[in-house]
Amino acid sequence: MKKIILFVAGIGLLASCSKNVKSDTPIDASKSKMLMDGAWQLKAYMINPDINDSLSIPQDAYTPLPGCVKDNFYVFHNAGVLVQYEGYHKCTLSDPDSVALLYQLSNNETHLRVWSNPDDPEHSVLFDGNMAYPSVDSFILDFQTYDSAADMTSEHTLTYVKMQ
Repeated sequence: MKKIILFVAGIGLLASCSKNVKSDTPIDASKSKMLMDGAWQLKAYMINPDINDSLSIPQDAYTPLPGCVKDNFYVFHNAGVLVQYEGYHKCTLSDPDSVALLYQLSNNETHLRVWSNPDDPEHSVLFDGNMAYPSVDSFILDFQTYDSAADMTSEHTLTYVKMQ
């Protein structure tokens, strides 16, 4: 009988601890807040050299990148400022430790545009493409570039992950 009473008391205690607690504080699940919560590093880069050529297939462009590029990381800030930081290794010792860029999210936070010159954003675009968010710790940027000399349009797919 004592065991039954202890068992029932234990169940009652567990039931009282598992109540749903509602919070009146709303959670901001916006992508821009997710981007501003941490530093981001490139972890994969695929390029399709000519999207108009049916024989052209995506190729790994990440592996051949030098380590001084792979260790760079990005931090998104308020007011559309994105800072690119050099990692542990610089490609050129005289390069600055960081470079401030500008960015804009649009289309329900699925399009990212990054440029370097605030006085001439149209001619200083670095990235202008669509974003996907496979998890809260990663995003994928997909954009195209046109090479007028070769008359080819390339597609670039970059995967960034949040640094730990």
